[in-house]
Amino acid sequence: MRYAIFSDVHANLRAWEEALSDIRAQRVDVLVCLGDAVGYGPKPEEVLSGIRAVTKNFIIGNHEAAAAGMIDYSVFNDNAKHSTEWTKQALTAESHEFLKTAPIAIDTQDILFVHAEILEPGRFDYIDDQKKALENFTGSKHFVTFVGHTHHPKIFQLKGKRSVSEMPDQNQQLNPSCRYIINVGSVGEPRNAEDLRGVYVIYDSETLKVDFRRVAFDIEAYRAELESTTLNIKPFFLQCHDHQTAEAQLAPPFSEALSPAMEAPLISVSTLSQDAETVSLEVPSDTRKFRNSAVGKRSSVARKAVGLSLISVIVLGLLTWGVMHYIGSQVPDDSLVHSDDISTAKAEPTPPRDLSDPIPDTPQAIPAPPITKTDAPIVHDPKPNPTAIIPPPEPDPKPIVDIPPETDPTVAWWRMEPDSIGEKLIDSKNKSSLPMLAPGKTIGAIAPSALPPHDITNTAAMSLGVWVEPSPTGKFALRADRSFTCEGWFLVAKTRKAVFLAGTRSGDANDKQGWHIDIRPNGQMCFFYDNGPQIIQALSEKLPITDLKPHHFAAVWNHDASAGAGEMQLYLDGVKVKTAKVPHIKIPPTQANPFRIGAPKNPSKVALDEV
Repeated sequence: MRYAIFSDVHANLRAWEEALSDIRAQRVDVLVCLGDAVGYGPKPEEVLSGIRAVTKNFIIGNHEAAAAGMIDYSVFNDNAKHSTEWTKQALTAESHEFLKTAPIAIDTQDILFVHAEILEPGRFDYIDDQKKALENFTGSKHFVTFVGHTHHPKIFQLKGKRSVSEMPDQNQQLNPSCRYIINVGSVGEPRNAEDLRGVYVIYDSETLKVDFRRVAFDIEAYRAELESTTLNIKPFFLQCHDHQTAEAQLAPPFSEALSPAMEAPLISVSTLSQDAETVSLEVPSDTRKFRNSAVGKRSSVARKAVGLSLISVIVLGLLTWGVMHYIGSQVPDDSLVHSDDISTAKAEPTPPRDLSDPIPDTPQAIPAPPITKTDAPIVHDPKPNPTAIIPPPEPDPKPIVDIPPETDPTVAWWRMEPDSIGEKLIDSKNKSSLPMLAPGKTIGAIAPSALPPHDITNTAAMSLGVWVEPSPTGKFALRADRSFTCEGWFLVAKTRKAVFLAGTRSGDANDKQGWHIDIRPNGQMCFFYDNGPQIIQALSEKLPITDLKPHHFAAVWNHDASAGAGEMQLYLDGVKVKTAKVPHIKIPPTQANPFRIGAPKNPSKVALDEV
């Protein structure tokens, strides 16, 4: 059977119509929507109605749950709250009732369909790396599970019980001796800044082939529809489109590291109602519904020719498939990238829900467990936060402290605008201004001009320049009881010496305890920690970063990544490039050195922005 599986249309009617046209041309048997048909976009009712007109297989996403009043969205960020309130008004009463009865998952034999995660679907967590994938494989025995939510298409493959690999988001032949979690991407809110087409998947359960379909849509028409509403938001792909077409002093391609502007924090007060359920797949009584559509029709002569051809090749085709299928199951996938620590990965203590049992004809309600509070650091980069309940711009779940919606977790934000630089580098939050140690030079902006997630205009960056805390305050220390993220944008040319970006350890004679982020001459990037007697590094492989093009960095310290240890996580352009564990017993309780941005020994061709 051929399935068309799509997700995260997000009220983008232009993208949905183009995707549906492409689906009809693929001669599929069943369509499955993985949720988030609404939210952020200008046409929620039209998109939802259009999807319901062609399939009964619809799973509720977190945006539908919020719009239908099934989860508390009071802690969403301003964009997300604004979008949810607007969407609630735009949907009809009948649509509201439909969403309240939509299932949380769809099960059919060896395939599971769910919006976000397998372990606790109502929590809407992210499956965005190999460790999370391994945890979720334990929650199901299905051969393949299709998910959405992150907007990033990808495939996770499980060999044996613990070996998880990430495969490219391109057409693949699945191995029947393995298991898979496949993210189908987003039709209406693409997150790849280099490719603004919507994405969905065709899966053939007989040949085990997966086809990632990419479909362009009219972005300017979408803009016009958005501007005709009172929605005051600008989707990530629209920001990318404008950035790519603008004539700027520096016009580098956006990277996936740019965080989409509409990410919402974790909802820690409620989850889906106890009526959320898993149901069986609905197969149309006439499975030729899309095979016989106008797009797929052929002339009578062509149909006769196809029939005669099928008779002559069917046996050969079956034999060929059987041989290839056998070979595929025997040959290891050496090209896959394996996780460094997957052999020691452990699932969270929460007992996984087993969704693999057959579903009876009369679906039984499977209540979603209460949402888990987590304490993950807030990452304002393209990689979505696994614990966030609303996807869009982007950045591991552990039970964390609730942050009231009015609380700003930002410790400091140095914008590098001309009016913020003088004898001090002025912090836009008025919390942590840094005295100048060496003057810098103002250049054109490195970060995008409408900076997510605040939509603030950015006009300048700073070349060279050094700013240092007057004395250690402790607020920038790497500690065993607190997480943090240090992020920003940099630009650097090829260099013969290391480049210091920011941190509390500069490497000077009397300054060798603390952490910092640096770039090595060979193109490696490092999140560096020195506790005095020992050095621990999250040191990346060689990266194409000394190219005088803007790049986004994020150094994340997750203080409770595991029992008795924290984890340093280094991101470049939204991709996690390296991690390193630091035992809590090796972390001094105080900050020895002042925090600084830049260093006197930095080469001349280096610039920073929006730190």
